[in-house]
Amino acid sequence: MATAVSYQRKRALVIGINNYRRHPLQCCVNDANDLKAALERIGFHVLHGTDLNLGQFYDMIDEFVSEIQLRDLTLVYFAGHGKQSDNENYLLPSDYDYDFRGSERDYIMNRAINVQYIMKKIEDKRCCITILIFDCCRKPVKDRNPDMQGLSAMHAPSHALIAFSCAPGKTALDETQNGRNGIFTG
Repeated sequence: MATAVSYQRKRALVIGINNYRRHPLQCCVNDANDLKAALERIGFHVLHGTDLNLGQFYDMIDEFVSEIQLRDLTLVYFAGHGKQSDNENYLLPSDYDYDFRGSERDYIMNRAINVQYIMKKIEDKRCCITILIFDCCRKPVKDRNPDMQGLSAMHAPSHALIAFSCAPGKTALDETQNGRNGIFTG
């Protein structure tokens, strides 16, 4: 028999990035804006950012985590480009440069946001429920390194739910017929 879950507050971090130096997207900012409005209508306090560079992205994560209290329900939503390296998932900020020098593994570790880093920071706050939604490709990205791929499978802690916009090896579609939103949020 399922037990009822009791949470104190509803907190969300919602980020959408269109403005990449290379491979820009069209609908991620609209998706984030629309989800923010929908979450606020159902009582979430939403921290929201669009087209964030690496420093801004980290600052927003830190601000979000600093506001979390014990027993909060938390939701993290990201629409943009994602990659994985060595079974670790990374979210790409707007200033991610595909024309780097040296090892892509080293570059991504220093110039992208590790999803496991976000999960650990939230988990340390002992939230009641955590929902992570990634509207990113899970298909290998055609870059210099064939080992670099879209997001990989992730293990969710018992109090967490992780949702992806597409199956492993697939591409998240950036627009619908209305041209405003991606398939996942549209």
